[in-house]
Amino acid sequence: MTHALLGSYAVQSLFGDYDVRVHGVGIQYFSHVNFAPQQSTELLDQIAEMHKSHRGLSPAEAELRYLHNANKLALYGVDLHVARVS
Repeated sequence: MTHALLGSYAVQSLFGDYDVRVHGVGIQYFSHVNFAPQQSTELLDQIAEMHKSHRGLSPAEAELRYLHNANKLALYGVDLHVARVS
């Protein structure tokens, strides 16, 4: 769910308001964008549905909402490193 929400804000920022005449039906207009490792068609379908609800959001507003939701994630801002005991 969170991947889909964040992806939908990214799509809104990149492609603007959903318009069936411009974007067509389905996920083809953004399927080349990677949102998650090994992303599924189900995830892309959820992103497409959520993108339709973001009508009127400017790219800047979509990016702010993306960041507002991302910073609530447990590992937001954490940079993991591999460590060994020597």
